[in-house]
Amino acid sequence: KESGPIKSLQQGLISFLSESKTIRFVKPSDKAAKPNKKEPIVGILHEANDWKIDSDIPEFQRDLPEFVFPFWICPTDLKPDCVIFSMQRKTCIVLEMTVPMDINIEKWHSVKLEKYQACIQLEANKDWSIYVYPIEVGARGFINNRVHGNFLQIGIDRKSATSTIRKMSHM
Repeated sequence: KESGPIKSLQQGLISFLSESKTIRFVKPSDKAAKPNKKEPIVGILHEANDWKIDSDIPEFQRDLPEFVFPFWICPTDLKPDCVIFSMQRKTCIVLEMTVPMDINIEKWHSVKLEKYQACIQLEANKDWSIYVYPIEVGARGFINNRVHGNFLQIGIDRKSATSTIRKMSHM
């Protein structure tokens, strides 16, 4: 399971979550720079600041010998590739990576979505909001446009989403 696209995705997420947001102060005698007219970044990740990321890849695991889905969110034996959660907002993002043949991308998207929605969303602690995002990288590197949209919904900015997808498709 330690494939390149999964590592690229998780490294991109960790990089995004750990970036420091700086405030630039201007001396009274200087003119302030014109504000950047970028569209504001919104999404699930911007609802809290205590996100934890866990995975079945050893370097992304919490302090456990093996990956276990956080039991306080949902008691399950399922092991998605990546779980991002906030105790503050009681929100959990489940990412499941699949690398099918390109012609089977839609099929595997449906299979994974149904599997994790049925088992995690329905069985989860009712205080928690669960978001399931299956991510398919075709065996030849094709990535459906839906993945970019999912990254934006999660709250990853366009530049980071595009960069992560590009890395995932070239593994």
